[in-house]
Amino acid sequence: MTDNPLAVLSEYDLRHLTAHLAIAGRFVELHRLLALETHTRRNAWYETHDNAGDVRDFLQDIDRAWHLAEQAFLIEQSPVYLGLQCRYALITASINSITDRVTAAHMVALVENEVWPTRHVLAYAHQAPHEEQRLEVLTAIVPYLSNQELQQALATTRSLSDPKNRAQGLVTLARYVAEPLHNQFLQEALDAVRTVQSSGDRALILEWLAKFFPPPIRAEVSLEALAAARATEDTEERMKVLRWVGPSLPNPLRQEVLREALQLIWASKLFYDHKKYIIELAPYLSESLLQETVATLREPHRSEVYRAPILVGLAPHVPKDMLQSLLRMAREFQYNGARAEALQGLAPFLPQTLSKEVLNEALTAAQAIKDKEIRQWSLRPIVRQYARLGFPEEALAIALSIRRRRYRAEALKALIPDLPDSLQAEGIRQALKAANSPWPWHREARAENLADLAPFLPLPWLRRAVAAVRSIRSEDERAMALSQLLPRVADEGEAEEAVAAARGIKSGYYRATVLERLIPHLTEPLGYEAMQHAVAAAMMIKDEDERAGVLLDLAIKLPDATRNETLRQSLYI
Repeated sequence: MTDNPLAVLSEYDLRHLTAHLAIAGRFVELHRLLALETHTRRNAWYETHDNAGDVRDFLQDIDRAWHLAEQAFLIEQSPVYLGLQCRYALITASINSITDRVTAAHMVALVENEVWPTRHVLAYAHQAPHEEQRLEVLTAIVPYLSNQELQQALATTRSLSDPKNRAQGLVTLARYVAEPLHNQFLQEALDAVRTVQSSGDRALILEWLAKFFPPPIRAEVSLEALAAARATEDTEERMKVLRWVGPSLPNPLRQEVLREALQLIWASKLFYDHKKYIIELAPYLSESLLQETVATLREPHRSEVYRAPILVGLAPHVPKDMLQSLLRMAREFQYNGARAEALQGLAPFLPQTLSKEVLNEALTAAQAIKDKEIRQWSLRPIVRQYARLGFPEEALAIALSIRRRRYRAEALKALIPDLPDSLQAEGIRQALKAANSPWPWHREARAENLADLAPFLPLPWLRRAVAAVRSIRSEDERAMALSQLLPRVADEGEAEEAVAAARGIKSGYYRATVLERLIPHLTEPLGYEAMQHAVAAAMMIKDEDERAGVLLDLAIKLPDATRNETLRQSLYI
């Protein structure tokens, strides 16, 4: 039995009562109705609408009452009406705060678990204060909408002022409707994109949109995107847009556009930052354009530090004769760090008879680097290449020669998957030893390295790793590592010990999140007990948004009997 005195109202009453009171001039009764509370001190009018899945009408009622209070204050200047305005502003802000903290994924969970009807989610989507939120919710909820609700979603989508958001929403809706509406929505999206003022932005969105059209129209839209890209006045922006648009064009136009993009990249004042774009474009370059790129890469005025990663990025895409040209270039590098990087990156693409020789050259170059930090950093990728190319003993020896414990731990943990069974136990032991560094400035790296080792550690070493992590002072780093180690402890047969370790975390937020990661690895009844502890820990979180987010994440994993109540709890705390 409900404690809400308004629960007996009909659907007609809910939709029209406040309007009738306003028309009749019964303003006092209208404000009293909106202030009425249940025995649990919740707003009775809101709860009634909420249970009916019609929060949008509730917000319209609040807006109506707010407008009446404003008018009354202008006439009477009474503080009562000023107080009412403040109250209605707070109610509206409170409803919006639910939209702020409930993500689109959570709203889907609310619908799938029948906590909220779809029309309820649509109401929140319509009310969301930011267009991006509205779009995110709409695109997530579309598969669950009825035909009538699709029309409401369409109206909300069309109301978005940003044409980019409007286009994205229309494309999503188009996927769930048949012809002729499908083509109509896509055409609307195209019309919206054409109103984007920035030619660079317009080119990017047109290129994204093109793939949703059938081939003849797709080609037209891609050409329109290219025209917009070439019209972009800022050279940096034009370069970025051309390298995005180019790969989707047909040859020979593709190569023409990619050549334009490459010329802009090479000439950029921010080349050090844009060099990665050359690597991204490499799979789409013709052999002649690859030759031009390698020739440009040879230009001596370009820093070897920038040339080395480009050279490595080109290696998988060039023909064999060009690979020899890259190898000669790498061997000519004067700076040891660049030479080591380039040679170790080329080794996997060379014939086996040559790869070991080149790796040895890379190792020699790395060991000759004068700066101690850079030298040890450069050895890490070389270590893994030795193992991958069939030289695990050498790889392990090189990794153990790295003096800095942090870098040694990182090299060893990356190496472990490539070690044979005969060497893996020793690799794990040495990695754990290196990762368990006592130095305070290594705490973050220590937590990360211990956590990354979790998949490889047998139970005795897992226990040592957990003990080491518990000594880390930083709570977030400690929790991050425990969230990866404790599920492995549970998998190895010590589930109760894993739960006890998680429960020992002081922070409610971290305790709840670590328990959440652990729960899928537990059997009943321990899993349900851990879930209860996680929910209790979440309720201790002081920040409302954090508390709601953790509860929503937990609720999705709960059994049917308690899931819905926890989902509701997460919304109204």
